[in-house]
Amino acid sequence: MVNRYFGLTNDNEMEARGIALRRRDTPRVISRIQLKTIFTLLGGSSLEEIKLRIKKTDFKKLIGKELDSKDIRDFIVRKSLSKPFWEYKVNAEHVRALRLMDLSEISSDVLYCYVKNSKIDVFPARKTRIDLLNKEKYFEKAMEAIKEIKDNIY
Repeated sequence: MVNRYFGLTNDNEMEARGIALRRRDTPRVISRIQLKTIFTLLGGSSLEEIKLRIKKTDFKKLIGKELDSKDIRDFIVRKSLSKPFWEYKVNAEHVRALRLMDLSEISSDVLYCYVKNSKIDVFPARKTRIDLLNKEKYFEKAMEAIKEIKDNIY
């Protein structure tokens, strides 16, 4: 299992490993939600106080505020290609987005967003408008990021 931890150093600097905000493929909005969650919880001076903060914090409200962003860049997922695009046999998200791109757009990174559509669930970032985003999918991802933090409180 990957090491997952977060906390403050003796110099009062944030240190984190293995959690969403450190992963390259995490949209900025999800990273911000996770970071705000950490700082909310780390405001507690004891484990009991931190656990109380978990119970009292309205995470849905915190997520809702962040998901109101009008900056499409906050919602972009970035995945790196590990081989030439024509060699992909799996139907992973980044591969589905890749298939919708113009050849001139393809590079070593695939940038895409989650969209609400009956036929497709991801779309190349350059072609996505803010009103097409699947905010429910981003909400799910945000809840997973918060759970990742809550599950690592001992």
